Amino acid sequence: MYTSERHLLRIDRSNPRVGAVTRVHIDKVHIDRVGQERNEFRPPLRTPSQEPNIGLALSPRLSLYLAAQWAYYTSYQAYYTSYQAYYTSYEAYYTSYQAYYTSYQAYYTSYQAYYTSYQAYYTSYQAYYTSYQAYYTSYQAYYTSYQAYYTSYQAYYTSYQAYYTSYQAYYTSYQAYYTSYQAYYTSYQAYYTSYQAYYTSYQAYYTSYQAYYTS
Repeated sequence: MYTSERHLLRIDRSNPRVGAVTRVHIDKVHIDRVGQERNEFRPPLRTPSQEPNIGLALSPRLSLYLAAQWAYYTSYQAYYTSYQAYYTSYEAYYTSYQAYYTSYQAYYTSYQAYYTSYQAYYTSYQAYYTSYQAYYTSYQAYYTSYQAYYTSYQAYYTSYQAYYTSYQAYYTSYQAYYTSYQAYYTSYQAYYTSYQAYYTSYQAYYTSYQAYYTS
């Protein structure tokens, strides 16, 4: 009988103290660093409890050794079961982590898109605000020039009203002057006509006087 952690444990059934039906065959189970099994655990074909006469057939030393071997097997089964549970929970954790990472990537991508659109919005708002300020400044200049124009127009209109009023007074006085001139001219014509008549009559008188005085 040869026992090693890295080899098979074999108990030859040809040993008359073990019996013809006794054979224990336990293979080592190797687990790599990431916890994945490379070999299946193969349980023994028969357990000591299935041997009706094993307690009587084995020596005390072999019985103690088999009891220790069975305790090791039982603890290994418990360890393997807990490892399977651990591995299953690890798989669930890894799957949830992958889902979390994927959702985080989607969130980060959407955040980048949001940030880019916000930057574009902020830039366009700045341009709008600048153009609005320029428009407001130009509107103020326009309003100031319009006020100056309106004031000058009011002054012009007032002066035009004064001019029109003075022109009306001038025209009225001119009409009065023309009327008085017409009356003067008419009276002058009458005076001239009467003077001509007087002169003609005077000439006639003078001529008759001369004729009378001569005769």
